[in-house]
Amino acid sequence: MYKRYQGDFKGKSYIRNFRDLQVYQKAHKLSTEIMKKIIPNINETDYPSKSKLSESCLNIPKLIKDAYEMHFDNRSAAETALKNIMNLSEDVIIYLEQVRDIFTDKIDANICNELIKEYTFNRVKILNLKKSLQKFDAQDNKNIVKPPTNPGNVNKTY
Repeated sequence: MYKRYQGDFKGKSYIRNFRDLQVYQKAHKLSTEIMKKIIPNINETDYPSKSKLSESCLNIPKLIKDAYEMHFDNRSAAETALKNIMNLSEDVIIYLEQVRDIFTDKIDANICNELIKEYTFNRVKILNLKKSLQKFDAQDNKNIVKPPTNPGNVNKTY
């Protein structure tokens, strides 16, 4: 029998909490990899931004959780939080590029390149999430019934 979809494709599933978001799962996995494979090989004296790298990569999953919780109450704040997450992802990419270029003897460049690629992909997914929230918000605003500006025959002259 012919298989139409090959690979990791799976249909859409219900999102019950923030852990069900693919962007959260990926950000959590990437931050764990950075903390296990990159951070132990760097000295704070050799690379002063070590703490910024670890702080940034660990904050991204938490901020995704916060943005998910915000989108129920204040969608504009959730969109702002997602924008901040994208900026933080770009910061992590910059730090990883610096680490890759400075510590060529301590850290495998392939690991850094793979992490950079995955963060770039996850950033695009976060952007798509932000766009879907905007589309969802636009649909909600479209369904709101607005009162007529000129009800009945108020301004008509006979």
